[in-house]
Amino acid sequence: MLERELAVLGLKPGAAEEDIRRAYRNLAKKYHPDLSGYNTASLFDKVTHAYKNLTVSKPVSRVIPYPARQPFGKQPSRETRDDYDISRLGGMLLYSGSSEQRAFAAKKLGNSGKKSAYVYLRKALSDKNSLVVRSSVEAIGKLRIQQSAGDLSCAFSHGEADTKLEILKALEAIGITGGFTNILLQAMRDPAPRVRRKGLSLFAETQTSKVNHG
Repeated sequence: MLERELAVLGLKPGAAEEDIRRAYRNLAKKYHPDLSGYNTASLFDKVTHAYKNLTVSKPVSRVIPYPARQPFGKQPSRETRDDYDISRLGGMLLYSGSSEQRAFAAKKLGNSGKKSAYVYLRKALSDKNSLVVRSSVEAIGKLRIQQSAGDLSCAFSHGEADTKLEILKALEAIGITGGFTNILLQAMRDPAPRVRRKGLSLFAETQTSKVNHG
């Protein structure tokens, strides 16, 4: 049993598995970004990481298991299963040695409907593999993460043309407001013609939208 991880969950050495699950559920609800805002995202990440280390001893694989079946017909709640899956997929995205697995995890997170997945997706934007980065950008777009402007802007500045186009597609899904405008300005000055054309097209669409809603 790992004492540091137990301490994160507010438990003492020797805590029973049921106590670990109960502590995790309570803290996950308390720090879940969907419920408490993104200022608690790092705490939620820390709690889920501790829970994973305490309950999962096997290395990340292609199989994404659900929590073990409980005796006497008692099953984990839907929320607990969802949080567990986000944690498992996040671990695969950040730590798998296979770029294909990391890209797969990013796509699954994008399809989860859980904005808390952004805790992992934002870190994957710095992945050395461009497919993983593009898959993470696509997931952020699907989840419509409004707080992603700064991270996507940084990824755009250092990305290749295909990554930049994926970011512009994400902007279409999220909506070009606030900090996202800076990405659009970068796109319109980009040396790659296809990126520049896409940026100009989106800019024209935003101007038309402003006129129609003016």
